[in-house]
Amino acid sequence: MEAVVGSVRRTKRLVIVHEARRPPIHADHEHSTASKTSGRRDAPQQAAPPSRRRTSPLPGLTDEDVPMPAKPLPTTDETTSAPPKANKGGATNLTNPSLNTSGDYSDVYKCTLKTKTENTLVAVKFVRFGMHEQYHKRIIREIHLRMELNHPNIISLLGITRGFQGGSFPSLIFPWMRNGDLDCYIAYYGAGIKPSIKLSVSQEIASAVAYLHEIHVVHGNLETKNVLLGPGPKHTAYLTGFSLSTVLSGMSDECFKSPEKPQPGRVQFAAPECFTDGGSSLPIIESDIYSFGYILFHIFSGCLPWHDLKSDDIINEIRQRRMPSRPGGGGIDNALWNVIKQCCSFLPRDRRSAAEILAFLKQYKPTSRITISPDNLTRDLPAIPPKVSHCGGFADVRKCTLRRDGRTVQVAVKSIRHQSRDPPAKEQQRYLRELKVWVRLMHENILPLLGVAGGDYATGCNALVCPWMENGTLEKYLTANPRMVLRQKLQLLRDVAAGLRYLHSQDVRHGDLTNFNILVDVNGRAVVADFGLSYQLSDLHGSSYSLTAAARWMAPELITEHTDGPPTTQSDIYSFGTIMNYVLSRERPFDRRQDNVHVVSAVCNKEAPFTGRGRDVSGEHWKFIQRCLSNSTSSRPSAEYAYKFLQRELDSTK
Repeated sequence: MEAVVGSVRRTKRLVIVHEARRPPIHADHEHSTASKTSGRRDAPQQAAPPSRRRTSPLPGLTDEDVPMPAKPLPTTDETTSAPPKANKGGATNLTNPSLNTSGDYSDVYKCTLKTKTENTLVAVKFVRFGMHEQYHKRIIREIHLRMELNHPNIISLLGITRGFQGGSFPSLIFPWMRNGDLDCYIAYYGAGIKPSIKLSVSQEIASAVAYLHEIHVVHGNLETKNVLLGPGPKHTAYLTGFSLSTVLSGMSDECFKSPEKPQPGRVQFAAPECFTDGGSSLPIIESDIYSFGYILFHIFSGCLPWHDLKSDDIINEIRQRRMPSRPGGGGIDNALWNVIKQCCSFLPRDRRSAAEILAFLKQYKPTSRITISPDNLTRDLPAIPPKVSHCGGFADVRKCTLRRDGRTVQVAVKSIRHQSRDPPAKEQQRYLRELKVWVRLMHENILPLLGVAGGDYATGCNALVCPWMENGTLEKYLTANPRMVLRQKLQLLRDVAAGLRYLHSQDVRHGDLTNFNILVDVNGRAVVADFGLSYQLSDLHGSSYSLTAAARWMAPELITEHTDGPPTTQSDIYSFGTIMNYVLSRERPFDRRQDNVHVVSAVCNKEAPFTGRGRDVSGEHWKFIQRCLSNSTSSRPSAEYAYKFLQRELDSTK
């Protein structure tokens, strides 16, 4: 999946604070001056502007706009143009503009920059504002700042273009980054990213932030969406996200306040001083450190901080000075967790400097694979509720309140009903082996295992504790939202494909993908649940559950008497094909067969799960579904291909 420089799915900011115009210091800051001893800052520092060494005018602008940078800025427009690089190579032109991403205040286009000597893919950032003198000055000032930045891990500004898409403001030209941003990369690979890549990317981001702070520049909106990954196996990190629109909203001058004021970036990365009354109106250096702490959290765990909460709930948690719980899976060891906690201190003066974090990361050696067991949460749960929220083939699910790390969260506790003919000790051993696989899996489209519970919750095997999904199963969510548009359906399917792709990358097969084993979280994101567990339990219990309740969703090779093997990646893809048709058309596989026994009979007779293309299913989508449902397992696409296909379909609906 390709993405571009300066992704504008969210607003971002870069703020320079002049010494003469410092905003009020937050109450927690306590000091108005900073000490630079030992590389630590004892009080929050406001950023000073970088030095400007030249005041020669930029073509088309006046000296009154802003003092000029040390080097002339290349420009181009759609009629007459100047070269983008040191006046070499002849006239330039931007061709084949293709809208890539859109935000509230800007669009990013993928274009070809043509010169006499070469054609280069570039990203053109187009700011959507009406002509406004004050805004124009701030944009020009931002352009000059970007030219002053010189670091190998900060994306470079190639030039500007006037009149692009008929706009009034200069549009910015950046290199095109086809590998996309770090947020998408983590969403794609989860915690399966190699430890060496996690560490190198973290070091490069820390190096860029340390450079900014050294020249007294505050980024103001550090998050994984604002880190781009370069080509090649090393995945070099490039810091971006110096968005113009958020700079405009960050200025304290009354003339720069707009009724369309941009909002800050994702609250998962925003420092607490952004939400507390009396806080600074502009970001401070320590705000960047807080954000970087949660970038480390995201990189090494594979999950967003506060991924299970809505924005308003996150802000409430932050105002009560609470951190998200340490993620499971073993991706964050004690040394790294201590650094993250120091970065995310609620007292800005207690946060580490970027230079200190970089020094730590240079000597840090993450463990390639950590063997862990699920946390025992029995003491953190109340007495077992008598009411069962849901009864499944092997388990009873109860909604409970978990008290942990000062937080109260709703969880689902699944108590496994003991049915095996094996001795309890042998059953428990195999069951725990399965759980150890689950607990290390971390991905935003995989239901996390928070831990296990014993006592009254355990019936032979320990109960499973997972986050409670308020929107319930995919079946319930689709029923509650009958007028869901195509884009929403594709997003759900893309989420499922992403989770399945991650499982397969970790050598895990689901084996029981149905409309009841896909859940939807509070933000409308689909997560895959019960992977491998149903197959494991049916093996332990000697039951025919997999041939009855889930039969209509299963690959035929798992049902016919000629095959007695375990689930495979290909059988998971077959199930995904049935899910895809169900989401798009609301038709269940073998819908004409209400009795599950007759479903098994139909499968054995090689009947197709669907009589024809369902309503609201396009020809292209039906063609892909048919590939998933192929009787030839080798003809079915991979989960990775399914993910990319759905991502392309999503992009085409913009």
